[in-house]
Amino acid sequence: MNIILVRHAQSANNLLYDETGSSEGRHADPPLTELGHTQAAALADFARTDATWQGVTHLYCSLTRRAVQTAAPLAAALGLGVQGLALAYEAGGLFQRDAEGVPQPVPGLTHAELLAESPALRWPPELPPAALGGRL
Repeated sequence: MNIILVRHAQSANNLLYDETGSSEGRHADPPLTELGHTQAAALADFARTDATWQGVTHLYCSLTRRAVQTAAPLAAALGLGVQGLALAYEAGGLFQRDAEGVPQPVPGLTHAELLAESPALRWPPELPPAALGGRL
């Protein structure tokens, strides 16, 4: 068995930090930038013809917008679904800082909102179903 790990493509927070050297103004669950979408598409294009990628049988991703957006073109290129993982997230989870600068947890996107980013996304069975507006 081979495992290929892929970090998400460039997100709005990555760009913010690259441009300012600060996380001031960061988004709790940032989308990919235009470059990030280009990077995700380039990975999918590569995977279409690469022998190693052609052997991939399962795709998994966290339920962050940037991860789902990165996985979407890859799933389409490989004809696979993407299993969302409820327990795959960065330390601290999704947060915004309050007026005192203390991180406060915030909900992620709903199942329906993430499905709009990737129709191939499979919602984790342990989370509330989409009909209930399940959030991460």
